[in-house]
Amino acid sequence: MASQQLRTFTPGAPQVPRSVETSEDQQVTSLASHGDLFLWSSRLQLEPGPTREATVQPLAVQMLKAVQELHDLSIAHRDLSCENILVTQVDDTLEVRVIDFAAACGSRFSSGAHGKDMYVAPEVHLGGKFDTFLSDAFALGVIFLSVLLQRYPWNSTKPGCCKSFEYVRKHGLRKYLMRRKLSGASLTFADAISDSCLHLLEGLLEVDPGERLTLGENAWSLSGDRVSVWSEDWVLSAPAWGREISDF
Repeated sequence: MASQQLRTFTPGAPQVPRSVETSEDQQVTSLASHGDLFLWSSRLQLEPGPTREATVQPLAVQMLKAVQELHDLSIAHRDLSCENILVTQVDDTLEVRVIDFAAACGSRFSSGAHGKDMYVAPEVHLGGKFDTFLSDAFALGVIFLSVLLQRYPWNSTKPGCCKSFEYVRKHGLRKYLMRRKLSGASLTFADAISDSCLHLLEGLLEVDPGERLTLGENAWSLSGDRVSVWSEDWVLSAPAWGREISDF
């Protein structure tokens, strides 16, 4: 599902770049002045820690909001990554846009693996149907953790393929982050992340999708039996502009 098609069905959707020009084989969209999230985060002159976290926080909350809105339109991305999030300057603030809908689907439940190995939710590898909303939530958790730490936390979530994720699977994310050390420092991964942020990450990166935080989609709100990211202290403490996405 290309972003042009997405725009056709969701005119004015602020989480998708505005189409400027379209031809048979390509599409030009509005400029993202800071490139993708991977490039933006790599240019931050901030080591992992409180200042970097405070800089990332409002954009992270925007990502949660953007993907929630896509889900409420019955669109699951299925290939969220640092490269598929754009960052742009809008007046005095930064905003994010979601791109590359080639793997997107219009169904909440799907099967088959899509996306890069480190972002794929573990239940995707089990075969059969899985909840695409929850797998997108897991991918967002990987994005946040990668940007905060300036490195990917693991290489793959496939069973038996990555010792780092197997440790998470067995012992939990918190113990893993307390065990791993930052490059060239005595600090652990956990030392570089606030407790409220770590609590959010634990919820998004829960191995069991039945225990994972939702993005507060309407589908979950109606049932009222699942906890969403919007009750998390780290999300609630973000600057107000972090919840806003304009149409550029």
